Amino acid sequence: FYFDEDYRYIHGKGMTVLYAVTVIYVIMTWLYMIVFRKEFSIRQVVSVYFYTIAALIALVIQYFQPYLMVLSFSLTLAMILMYLSLENPLDFVDRRLDIFNKEAFLEVTHNNILREKKFQVLAIKLDGIKYVKETLGEKIEEELLKEITKYLGKAINGTEIFYMGRNTFAIVGTLRSDKWDEGIKKIRN
Repeated sequence: FYFDEDYRYIHGKGMTVLYAVTVIYVIMTWLYMIVFRKEFSIRQVVSVYFYTIAALIALVIQYFQPYLMVLSFSLTLAMILMYLSLENPLDFVDRRLDIFNKEAFLEVTHNNILREKKFQVLAIKLDGIKYVKETLGEKIEEELLKEITKYLGKAINGTEIFYMGRNTFAIVGTLRSDKWDEGIKKIRN
């Protein structure tokens, strides 16, 4: 970039190459979104299309009006909006037990179904946890649930454990059936 004789901000010749690379990148992003559309939620698809269209419009305006800083402003605005609209990874974690929660379970199983991936689900409902909480306190209940989580993780290695709430766990795995059966036997004993 440089400033002209009237002290206006002007992009140099290299910006044309950068604009071309940007357009190619946007086209590749759209093709990726079209090919793998089943893996994205409608909200994600709309967000990507909206932000890329807005950025392309700003790019065209910036190209024909090089003294304006439209592109920088629009990209900054798009980044802020994308940051605010993206899913927070902490929304998928039970903070008390530090494992995946019910929302994560629904997302994982939904993605496995969309990809037509074979998987197993084991649900475990614990009885008597309310009694532990009432007699020994909430801290002991939390420690007990954490120990149970560790045990389940060791019993069926290579799986994901989810806390569904109300003392219910779900285990999702893509293991061979013999490994899965071994893990279930360990849990029963």
